[in-house]
Amino acid sequence: MKLNSIIAASVLTVLTFGNAMAAEYPITVIDDRGVLVTFKEKPKNVAALTTVAADVMKAIDEKPIGVGTFGGKMPAYLEYKTEDYIDFGQLDQPNLELMTENKVDLTVGITNYNAPFAEDFEKMGNLITMQVHSFESSFRDTMTLAKAFGKGEQLTKLNDEFNELVLDYNEKTKAGQTAMFIWVWGDENYAYYSESMVGSLIELLNVKNIMGYNILSKVETTNIARPIDAEELLTLNPDVIFAFRAEGNNFKNNPVYKQLKAIKNNRFYSVGQQYSQSHGPIARQMVLKEMAHLLYPDTFEKPDLPKGAGAVSVKFAK
Repeated sequence: MKLNSIIAASVLTVLTFGNAMAAEYPITVIDDRGVLVTFKEKPKNVAALTTVAADVMKAIDEKPIGVGTFGGKMPAYLEYKTEDYIDFGQLDQPNLELMTENKVDLTVGITNYNAPFAEDFEKMGNLITMQVHSFESSFRDTMTLAKAFGKGEQLTKLNDEFNELVLDYNEKTKAGQTAMFIWVWGDENYAYYSESMVGSLIELLNVKNIMGYNILSKVETTNIARPIDAEELLTLNPDVIFAFRAEGNNFKNNPVYKQLKAIKNNRFYSVGQQYSQSHGPIARQMVLKEMAHLLYPDTFEKPDLPKGAGAVSVKFAK
């Protein structure tokens, strides 16, 4: 992994987008759409449709009134409780009536899903969209939101600390293993390339992401994952598999799976939502620390994670 160039890019992102960080309103930011968004005052009622936004807000000591969820499940890694937050529904199909009823004055979503409906969100208040897909965008897009709260300096400190952690972990690891991350959605498996945030973290731990790099992701930033079937999974046959399934830990069985090295060696892990939303300052640190432990158990201690957020060995449904 090109560690120095990645860290340098993230530092440049902070320097570029971390200016004018004092909390003096009005504050204007540029979101992933390239749109100038002006805040006359600090946002009060925020709908964090992407968990990354909720992650950033918690990291800078702010709180949304509600979040977008997967099947009504609050993000365990943020320790959010259903009774404390409004469930605004799926990221790509949020409940606009519920948002209007709760006087949302800032919606934070994903560019691909929510930007096409900007007019609907902007009837309520401001809209910021993120295209969180890479290591660099973890710094750029999250900084945009932090600046809206006048807390760019606080996030800059978190970014610096994370870069130092990455360097430390990289120096303590060595090449030799292969791994991959898959997001299981219904009956489909989506495997992530090294350009993705979670793929970058695998590589930064000196482990080869078996999916490799996808040159198309440089042209189309959403091209960071693709469907993969059980037979191809067996052909790639990585040493370790990290898998997130929004519906829970029970994965549908397939006769092919028992032939995988990761299954034979008990290294096929069901992981928490932070892996699929690994761009936030809280998630990325959790993922890095837990991955490091699972990949190098003799070098890194098991991190203390919130209840329900830790990795477990995959259990297949019969």
